[in-house]
Amino acid sequence: MSMFINTNVGAINAHRNLGMNNTQLGKTMEKLSSGFRINRAADDAAGLAISEKMRFQINGLNQASRNAQDGISLLQTAEGALTEVHSMLQRVNTLANQASNGTYQGTDRNKLQAEVNQLVKEINNITNSTKFNGVDLLKTDGSDQKINFQVGTESSNVINIDIKDMSTDSMTLTDKSKLLEAQGLKHDGTKFTDLEGNDVVIYAKGTTTPALTSLNAAFDTAIDIHSQGKAFTTTATVTAGGTIDAGLKELGIKEDANGNLVTSDGKALQLKGANNVIKDAKKADFADADALATALGASNLRVDGGVKSDTTIKSEVKVSDLDITTEEGARAAIAVLNSAIDQVSSQRANFGAVQNRLEHTINNLGVNSENLSASESRIRNADMAKEMTDLTRNQILVQAGTAMLAQANSAPQSVLKLLG
Repeated sequence: MSMFINTNVGAINAHRNLGMNNTQLGKTMEKLSSGFRINRAADDAAGLAISEKMRFQINGLNQASRNAQDGISLLQTAEGALTEVHSMLQRVNTLANQASNGTYQGTDRNKLQAEVNQLVKEINNITNSTKFNGVDLLKTDGSDQKINFQVGTESSNVINIDIKDMSTDSMTLTDKSKLLEAQGLKHDGTKFTDLEGNDVVIYAKGTTTPALTSLNAAFDTAIDIHSQGKAFTTTATVTAGGTIDAGLKELGIKEDANGNLVTSDGKALQLKGANNVIKDAKKADFADADALATALGASNLRVDGGVKSDTTIKSEVKVSDLDITTEEGARAAIAVLNSAIDQVSSQRANFGAVQNRLEHTINNLGVNSENLSASESRIRNADMAKEMTDLTRNQILVQAGTAMLAQANSAPQSVLKLLG
């Protein structure tokens, strides 16, 4: 048996194993103290890369959920303000409906208009002051704007809401058919009529030809409206060759204090002339009874006609322009308010729809974050039971290695016995 003292192979082997066990013990203790299986790339390079990608998603999803919750708060703020705007528009509609009734005088309507003015101011006040963290929710710089909510980890994961100007200057009625009807007129595509279907002929202000026939021509310019009324009918006849006075007497037509002809029940008579021009009928318009008979036979003698001079029908009417001090203005206001209420309803519906979408988005983000967190945990986190087992094993190995190193170091001393 050979004995060497310069090279103690047993000690070297024991030292090497002791070092390995100490290293493993240190790693196990690091995992137990940090709770992570992967503390550095050397522990699991691929696992580290995958888990960092998952952390990126998890952090993004959690913040996206908070973003969506902030978005819901914003929408609730805006929609809550529009609730009050709706309430005020409904009140203005009630006032306009009241003012359009013929039982009120101008002074009564002036009092109703005073409340309308205050409500219009408050709608604008709400529009200007409704903000969320300084962001305007009910007013824009003149064009529709968008508010974007980042609700995912990708740059394209965006939900947006259109912000429209809800001021009374932006609540308008532009439907020309409705605007015309608010003025007591209709257009069937070729001609104008009143609401009862009687023909109406429109001319540019101060002219009697040519008649305006297109719908667009009636707007934004001064016009004269000639209501044709209904033909004057009677069972009486006019004796040919008689005087005008005799003819009027036979028809039961009289002159009023202004020299205008009226029926026996006091209705004013108009005379339809060339180009369907309407004017008040006067005795001087007829040379004799024959001329009166001719006008009667041609249905040129009319009842309930008349001329509404110097009228302008706007192609766009704003809530801020509402004037209910007249019956006509009040009726026009009803049409405008109907449109305004629809506009506010549409915007509230958009806010509500996006809010519901965000609530579902939050639920989805929560599920995704939960599942990704579980996946990341399985890759990155330490199995504490396993690491405790490894710790016990490594502690025993270190203790055993230390003992064996001591034995290996003492083994060469046996050579001294040979010197005995």
